Amino acid sequence: MLNYAALSETGTYYLKVMLLINVYYVMGAAVNTTLIAGVFRSSGDSRFGLICDVADMWVYAVPLGFIAAFVLNLPVL
Repeated sequence: MLNYAALSETGTYYLKVMLLINVYYVMGAAVNTTLIAGVFRSSGDSRFGLICDVADMWVYAVPLGFIAAFVLNLPVL
C-alpha cells in the first residue's frame, strides 16, 4: 500500500501528473480496443483496423514524441 506521508513533495507531484496522464491513456486505449480492435476487425474489416493502427502510431504518435523530445527538448512530464 502506498503511504503518501513517505513521499517527498516532488514524488507526490510526479504521482499526480502520472495519474493524470494515465486517465487520458486509459480512455484512448478503451476507444482503440473497442472500436478499432473490436468492431472493425470482428466485422471482417481487419485491413481498416491495421491502417488505423499504423497511422495512429507511425504518422502521429511516434513523430510527435520525437519532436517533443529531440526538437523542442520538453521535459519528461
